[in-house]
Amino acid sequence: MSRRVLLILLLIVFGVLSAADAQKEKLSSDWPAYGRDAGGSRFSPLNQINRANVSRLKVAWIYRTGVEEVKAVGARNAAFEATPILVDGLLYLTTPYSRVIALDPATGAEKWSFDPQIPLNRWYSEMTSRGVSAWPAATDNKKTSRRIFVATLDARLIALDAATGKTIPSFGEKGQVDLKQDVRLGAYDGYQNYQVTSPPAIIGDLVVVGSAIGDNGGVEMERGVVRAFDAVNLGGSLVTAGGLVFIAATMDETLRAFDAESGTLIWEAQLPASAQAAPMTYSAGGKQFVVICAGGHGKLGTKRGDHVVAYALRQ
Repeated sequence: MSRRVLLILLLIVFGVLSAADAQKEKLSSDWPAYGRDAGGSRFSPLNQINRANVSRLKVAWIYRTGVEEVKAVGARNAAFEATPILVDGLLYLTTPYSRVIALDPATGAEKWSFDPQIPLNRWYSEMTSRGVSAWPAATDNKKTSRRIFVATLDARLIALDAATGKTIPSFGEKGQVDLKQDVRLGAYDGYQNYQVTSPPAIIGDLVVVGSAIGDNGGVEMERGVVRAFDAVNLGGSLVTAGGLVFIAATMDETLRAFDAESGTLIWEAQLPASAQAAPMTYSAGGKQFVVICAGGHGKLGTKRGDHVVAYALRQ
C-alpha cells in the first residue's frame, strides 16, 4: 500500500471519527425529550456546573410567556408544568394553554410561537401542558425535517415544522388529529372532560398519546385510551366494504391492511419503494385490485422508486 493511499484512508477514518464525536457531543449537550432520553432517566452528562462552582450561578436570561395576561375561565387553576426540550439548536416548551414556543437557548429570544387556539371559555379539570416531543428522535439518523408534536388540552394532536412552527398539512387533517374521535365521552357540569396534558412518546415512527379524564364526576366517565399515530402520514387510507382499511403512508416500504372494526393488523406486503400516496381499489375482469403508487419522497429521504403496484387475490 502506497503512502498516499494510506494517508487518504487515515484522513477518511479520522473524518468519520470526528463526525461521530461531534454527533456524540451534540447529543450530550442537548435535552431532546421530556425525560431527556427514551427511558426518562433525566440524567445529563454535562458537568461545567459542578459542586465546586454552583454557588456562582446567576440569572442568564428570563423570557415571559404572557400567560399572566390570558383571560380564561380556568385561569386560576393554570399550572406552568412544562419541561422544555432542546434539539437542533432550539428550546421548545408549552404554556398551560398548549401554546408552543421556540426560543434561542443562549439568549432566550423567541424564534416562533404557535397558538392552537384552545377554547378558553370552558373549564378544564387540568389546566396545564407538560411539553412537546420531537420526531425523528435525536438518535434517529433519518434525513428528514424535524417535527414537533404537541397534544392539547382540548384533545388534539398537532404536528409542527420544528424550524418554523407552521403546521404540517400532510399530517392528519391539515396538520392535526382530533383525539376525541371514537372515544366514549361523558358529560360533567356541561362539558366533555377529556384532554391531554403530557407530551407524546416517540417510538420509531410512531407518536403515542394517552389521555386525562375527569375523576369522581360520575359512573359513566370518559375512557382513558392510549393510541399511536404515524409521525409521517403522506397519503390517505382506503376503506372497503370487505371490512378492511388499507394504508401505506409511512417511512418504511410497506402496504398494510387492518381490520376496520378492531384495528388489528391482518396483512402486510413489502413494496419496492416507500409509498407516500393513498391506495385505491377497483374491479376489472371479475377481480378486485388494490393499487398503490410507490415512489418515495425526496424531502423525507424515503426509498425512491417509480412503481405502480397492484394486488389481487390468488386463484
